[in-house]
Amino acid sequence: MHRKRILLLAIVIICVTACNNRDKSADAVPVISEKKLDGYKENDTLSLEDVPDGLKQWLTYYQRSDQQFTLGNFRYSGVSLHFDQLPDATAKEDSAVFARYIRFSPDRNRYIDLFSYDHFLDNGVLVGGDADQEVILGDKANGTRKQLMFNTPGRQAEWADWLNTNSFLIGLTSTSEDGKRWGAQILLFRIKDSSYSNFDLTHTMAIDSMSFSPKTFSEVYTEKLQQK
Repeated sequence: MHRKRILLLAIVIICVTACNNRDKSADAVPVISEKKLDGYKENDTLSLEDVPDGLKQWLTYYQRSDQQFTLGNFRYSGVSLHFDQLPDATAKEDSAVFARYIRFSPDRNRYIDLFSYDHFLDNGVLVGGDADQEVILGDKANGTRKQLMFNTPGRQAEWADWLNTNSFLIGLTSTSEDGKRWGAQILLFRIKDSSYSNFDLTHTMAIDSMSFSPKTFSEVYTEKLQQK
């Protein structure tokens, strides 16, 4: 009888552990409260207990070339801007076609689309095309697709991550006007008040340092998304 109780207890523990692990793997988005995202002052760093996947991959990739490419070296500019009046997106692709590459909010009601404007699918594989980039904020509830930003060559949104149902991050790289240096930004968007704040990398790098890898970050990032 004693052995049966021990065996039963062991089974219960295993089942509870398995359920917890399954729940954690299903919750890929680190939900961060709005209160925690408020109150930044100039030169503050972005405070994240759980670094989301896209940001983590981005930092790891560029640290191979620049060891100072760390979250702590992205500092708040002290300025918040607004994006309440957004034009309709140019790209009319059905979001379902690019579903694997679209970043959905935790409730899956909204999404960020970085690729449908300047990429196409070739046998299910994402392939780059146009040099310009349209970043789209989609809302499935009302069926809208709005142009969050439009980037010309020399500036690119490289990843997007949701922090909760109303806030998300986008990572940007851009080259200087003379084409000799490049820098990076993290933009924090808040849908509740249609505002965004930028966290700028404290330094720029020589443009040659971007070619340290045979694959660009965009290629590495989309390959990982394709595997999901």
